[in-house]
Amino acid sequence: MPPRRSGKKDFDLERMYQKLVPSMGDELPGEPEVIPEPEPFVVPDQEENPFEPLNLMECILLEKMDHTMKMLRSCDCQRCRGDILAIALNQLPCAYVVDCARVAEKVSEMRRLHEVKVTSALIMAVQTVKANPRH
Repeated sequence: MPPRRSGKKDFDLERMYQKLVPSMGDELPGEPEVIPEPEPFVVPDQEENPFEPLNLMECILLEKMDHTMKMLRSCDCQRCRGDILAIALNQLPCAYVVDCARVAEKVSEMRRLHEVKVTSALIMAVQTVKANPRH
């Protein structure tokens, strides 16, 4: 009787990770790089125009963007940062608010609800810009 096949293929976890995040495998010998956690949201100063709409998704993206770009070893120039932000924002729903007094509370709620979407949109945007930089 031939050996029974389980239907699942054996896979190398390290190789799969290299395909998902190719730049992370190029570690240099020595001290591991310490990447700081994203800083918490700070309510923007809206004294000049207190009724200016604010996109909460943009605030959440800006919180995570530096951390994600460092992890994926992306270029940190202003052109690449702008391209990454634009690509990621186009993948996410808009969430505008005007009430500045409740912005921090709303950001916390939106972060909790959309964290996976935001992270995946940022990773996709960073990989897109790394593959086709415009500088």
